[in-house]
Amino acid sequence: THLAQTVLPGATATTALLMLGVGAGTAATGVSAAWLVSAYRFPGRRLLEVALVLPLAMPLYITAFAYIELLDFTGPLQRLIRHVGGYTSVRQYWSPDIKTLPGAVFIMSSALYPYVYLTARIVFQMQSAAAMNVARTLGRGAFGAFWHVALPLARPAIVAGVTLAMM
Repeated sequence: THLAQTVLPGATATTALLMLGVGAGTAATGVSAAWLVSAYRFPGRRLLEVALVLPLAMPLYITAFAYIELLDFTGPLQRLIRHVGGYTSVRQYWSPDIKTLPGAVFIMSSALYPYVYLTARIVFQMQSAAAMNVARTLGRGAFGAFWHVALPLARPAIVAGVTLAMM
């Protein structure tokens, strides 16, 4: 009962915030990346399609350790900043603390967005170009056609991917 009264409310709130942050981060990253490689043709698009799935190849806890090692005070990034700037203490410059709730949201979102990316990309590729052309003909710009036509059609797939990421 003591843990339920003291620890559980804070842990529940932190978990809810983590889920909301990861859900929003994976949705924004996954949908925008899926739309980019589905709707536009540019040099290196095929390579980008493959590279966007690569975070799934590494377990999340390994990704977290790698980010912490890279961004921590003793990591190479901060050592480079101290060397280039001539700083001797971490108080002399600003650096993000990756061991916080926003840091955890960033790490988990960067590792789990492929779930949303894969589901959204499949739906965007299956959508008819005629629907987008009709929206453009009726006065919608490229963003308006995406927002009012492509995104609502992909909503179930996006929700499925976000749900997988939040699990």
